[in-house]
Amino acid sequence: MHSPANAHLAVGHGRVIVVAPTASGNKALASPHSQAAELAAKGARVEVITLDAAAKKAFGHNPLDPGR
Repeated sequence: MHSPANAHLAVGHGRVIVVAPTASGNKALASPHSQAAELAAKGARVEVITLDAAAKKAFGHNPLDPGR
């Protein structure tokens, strides 16, 4: 996995909507916002959609927890 959103796959497209389940990144995974910036630098119009506060609370600290 390259990132939570894999936005890098949209290189070459003029308009891109990135739907990201998480907006974070780290040394190993590029954040959706950093990928969006790279796409924009190449001429794309980019919008990033991430979770709002209520959705983050609903997901909890471990979104893979089957008990949620």
